[in-house]
Amino acid sequence: MHSNDLNNNDILDALLNKTWKKVTVDGGELRANDLDMIMEMDNSNKRFAFKNTTFPTTYRHKDAFKFASIEYDDALWIQMDDLLTLKNEKIIRLGRTVFESQDLNLLLKTWQRSPHDMFRILTLRNNLNEINVDETFKDLVTLTVEHRMVHSVLLGADNFNNHRDLPNLGVNIRGRNIEFTAFENVEEWNEPRILRNN
Repeated sequence: MHSNDLNNNDILDALLNKTWKKVTVDGGELRANDLDMIMEMDNSNKRFAFKNTTFPTTYRHKDAFKFASIEYDDALWIQMDDLLTLKNEKIIRLGRTVFESQDLNLLLKTWQRSPHDMFRILTLRNNLNEINVDETFKDLVTLTVEHRMVHSVLLGADNFNNHRDLPNLGVNIRGRNIEFTAFENVEEWNEPRILRNN
């Protein structure tokens, strides 16, 4: 649907009252009150994608990531503080962002210290410039593999036995794109302790 379709009462009624799995809003400028209506639905089992849309740059909502899967092609409105407070989210895909390598470093350190899982998958595209790998992983204990054009890094949560379901993180960087994938413990990795911070 197009963002203008959010003005149609039949479509709004269907979004609010019908069972659906995935909705894609493709094109147009989004209004804060329409976005609020979407964010305030029960979205925990729904997939939503906003493609080729423009968000109000000052938009904020506490439930912006409370979806089974959410994709924001225009993620310029998302602040690092929004990501630092993630808790048990599933799949988040962010298109255009303006996060710097220092922001990503803060996100990784927050993920590592967090007592709970923050996300299963988080992808983003940095519109400022290519990601500085050294700044992104500064002061973190990691296992790094470089293969062709991809820089892959593994790291573990600070407290390896903290009862998180996903205490390991794989990070793949390709140019301006970065993907974080959290995953379970792999029994074979317990010895030697390659992902533990001591």
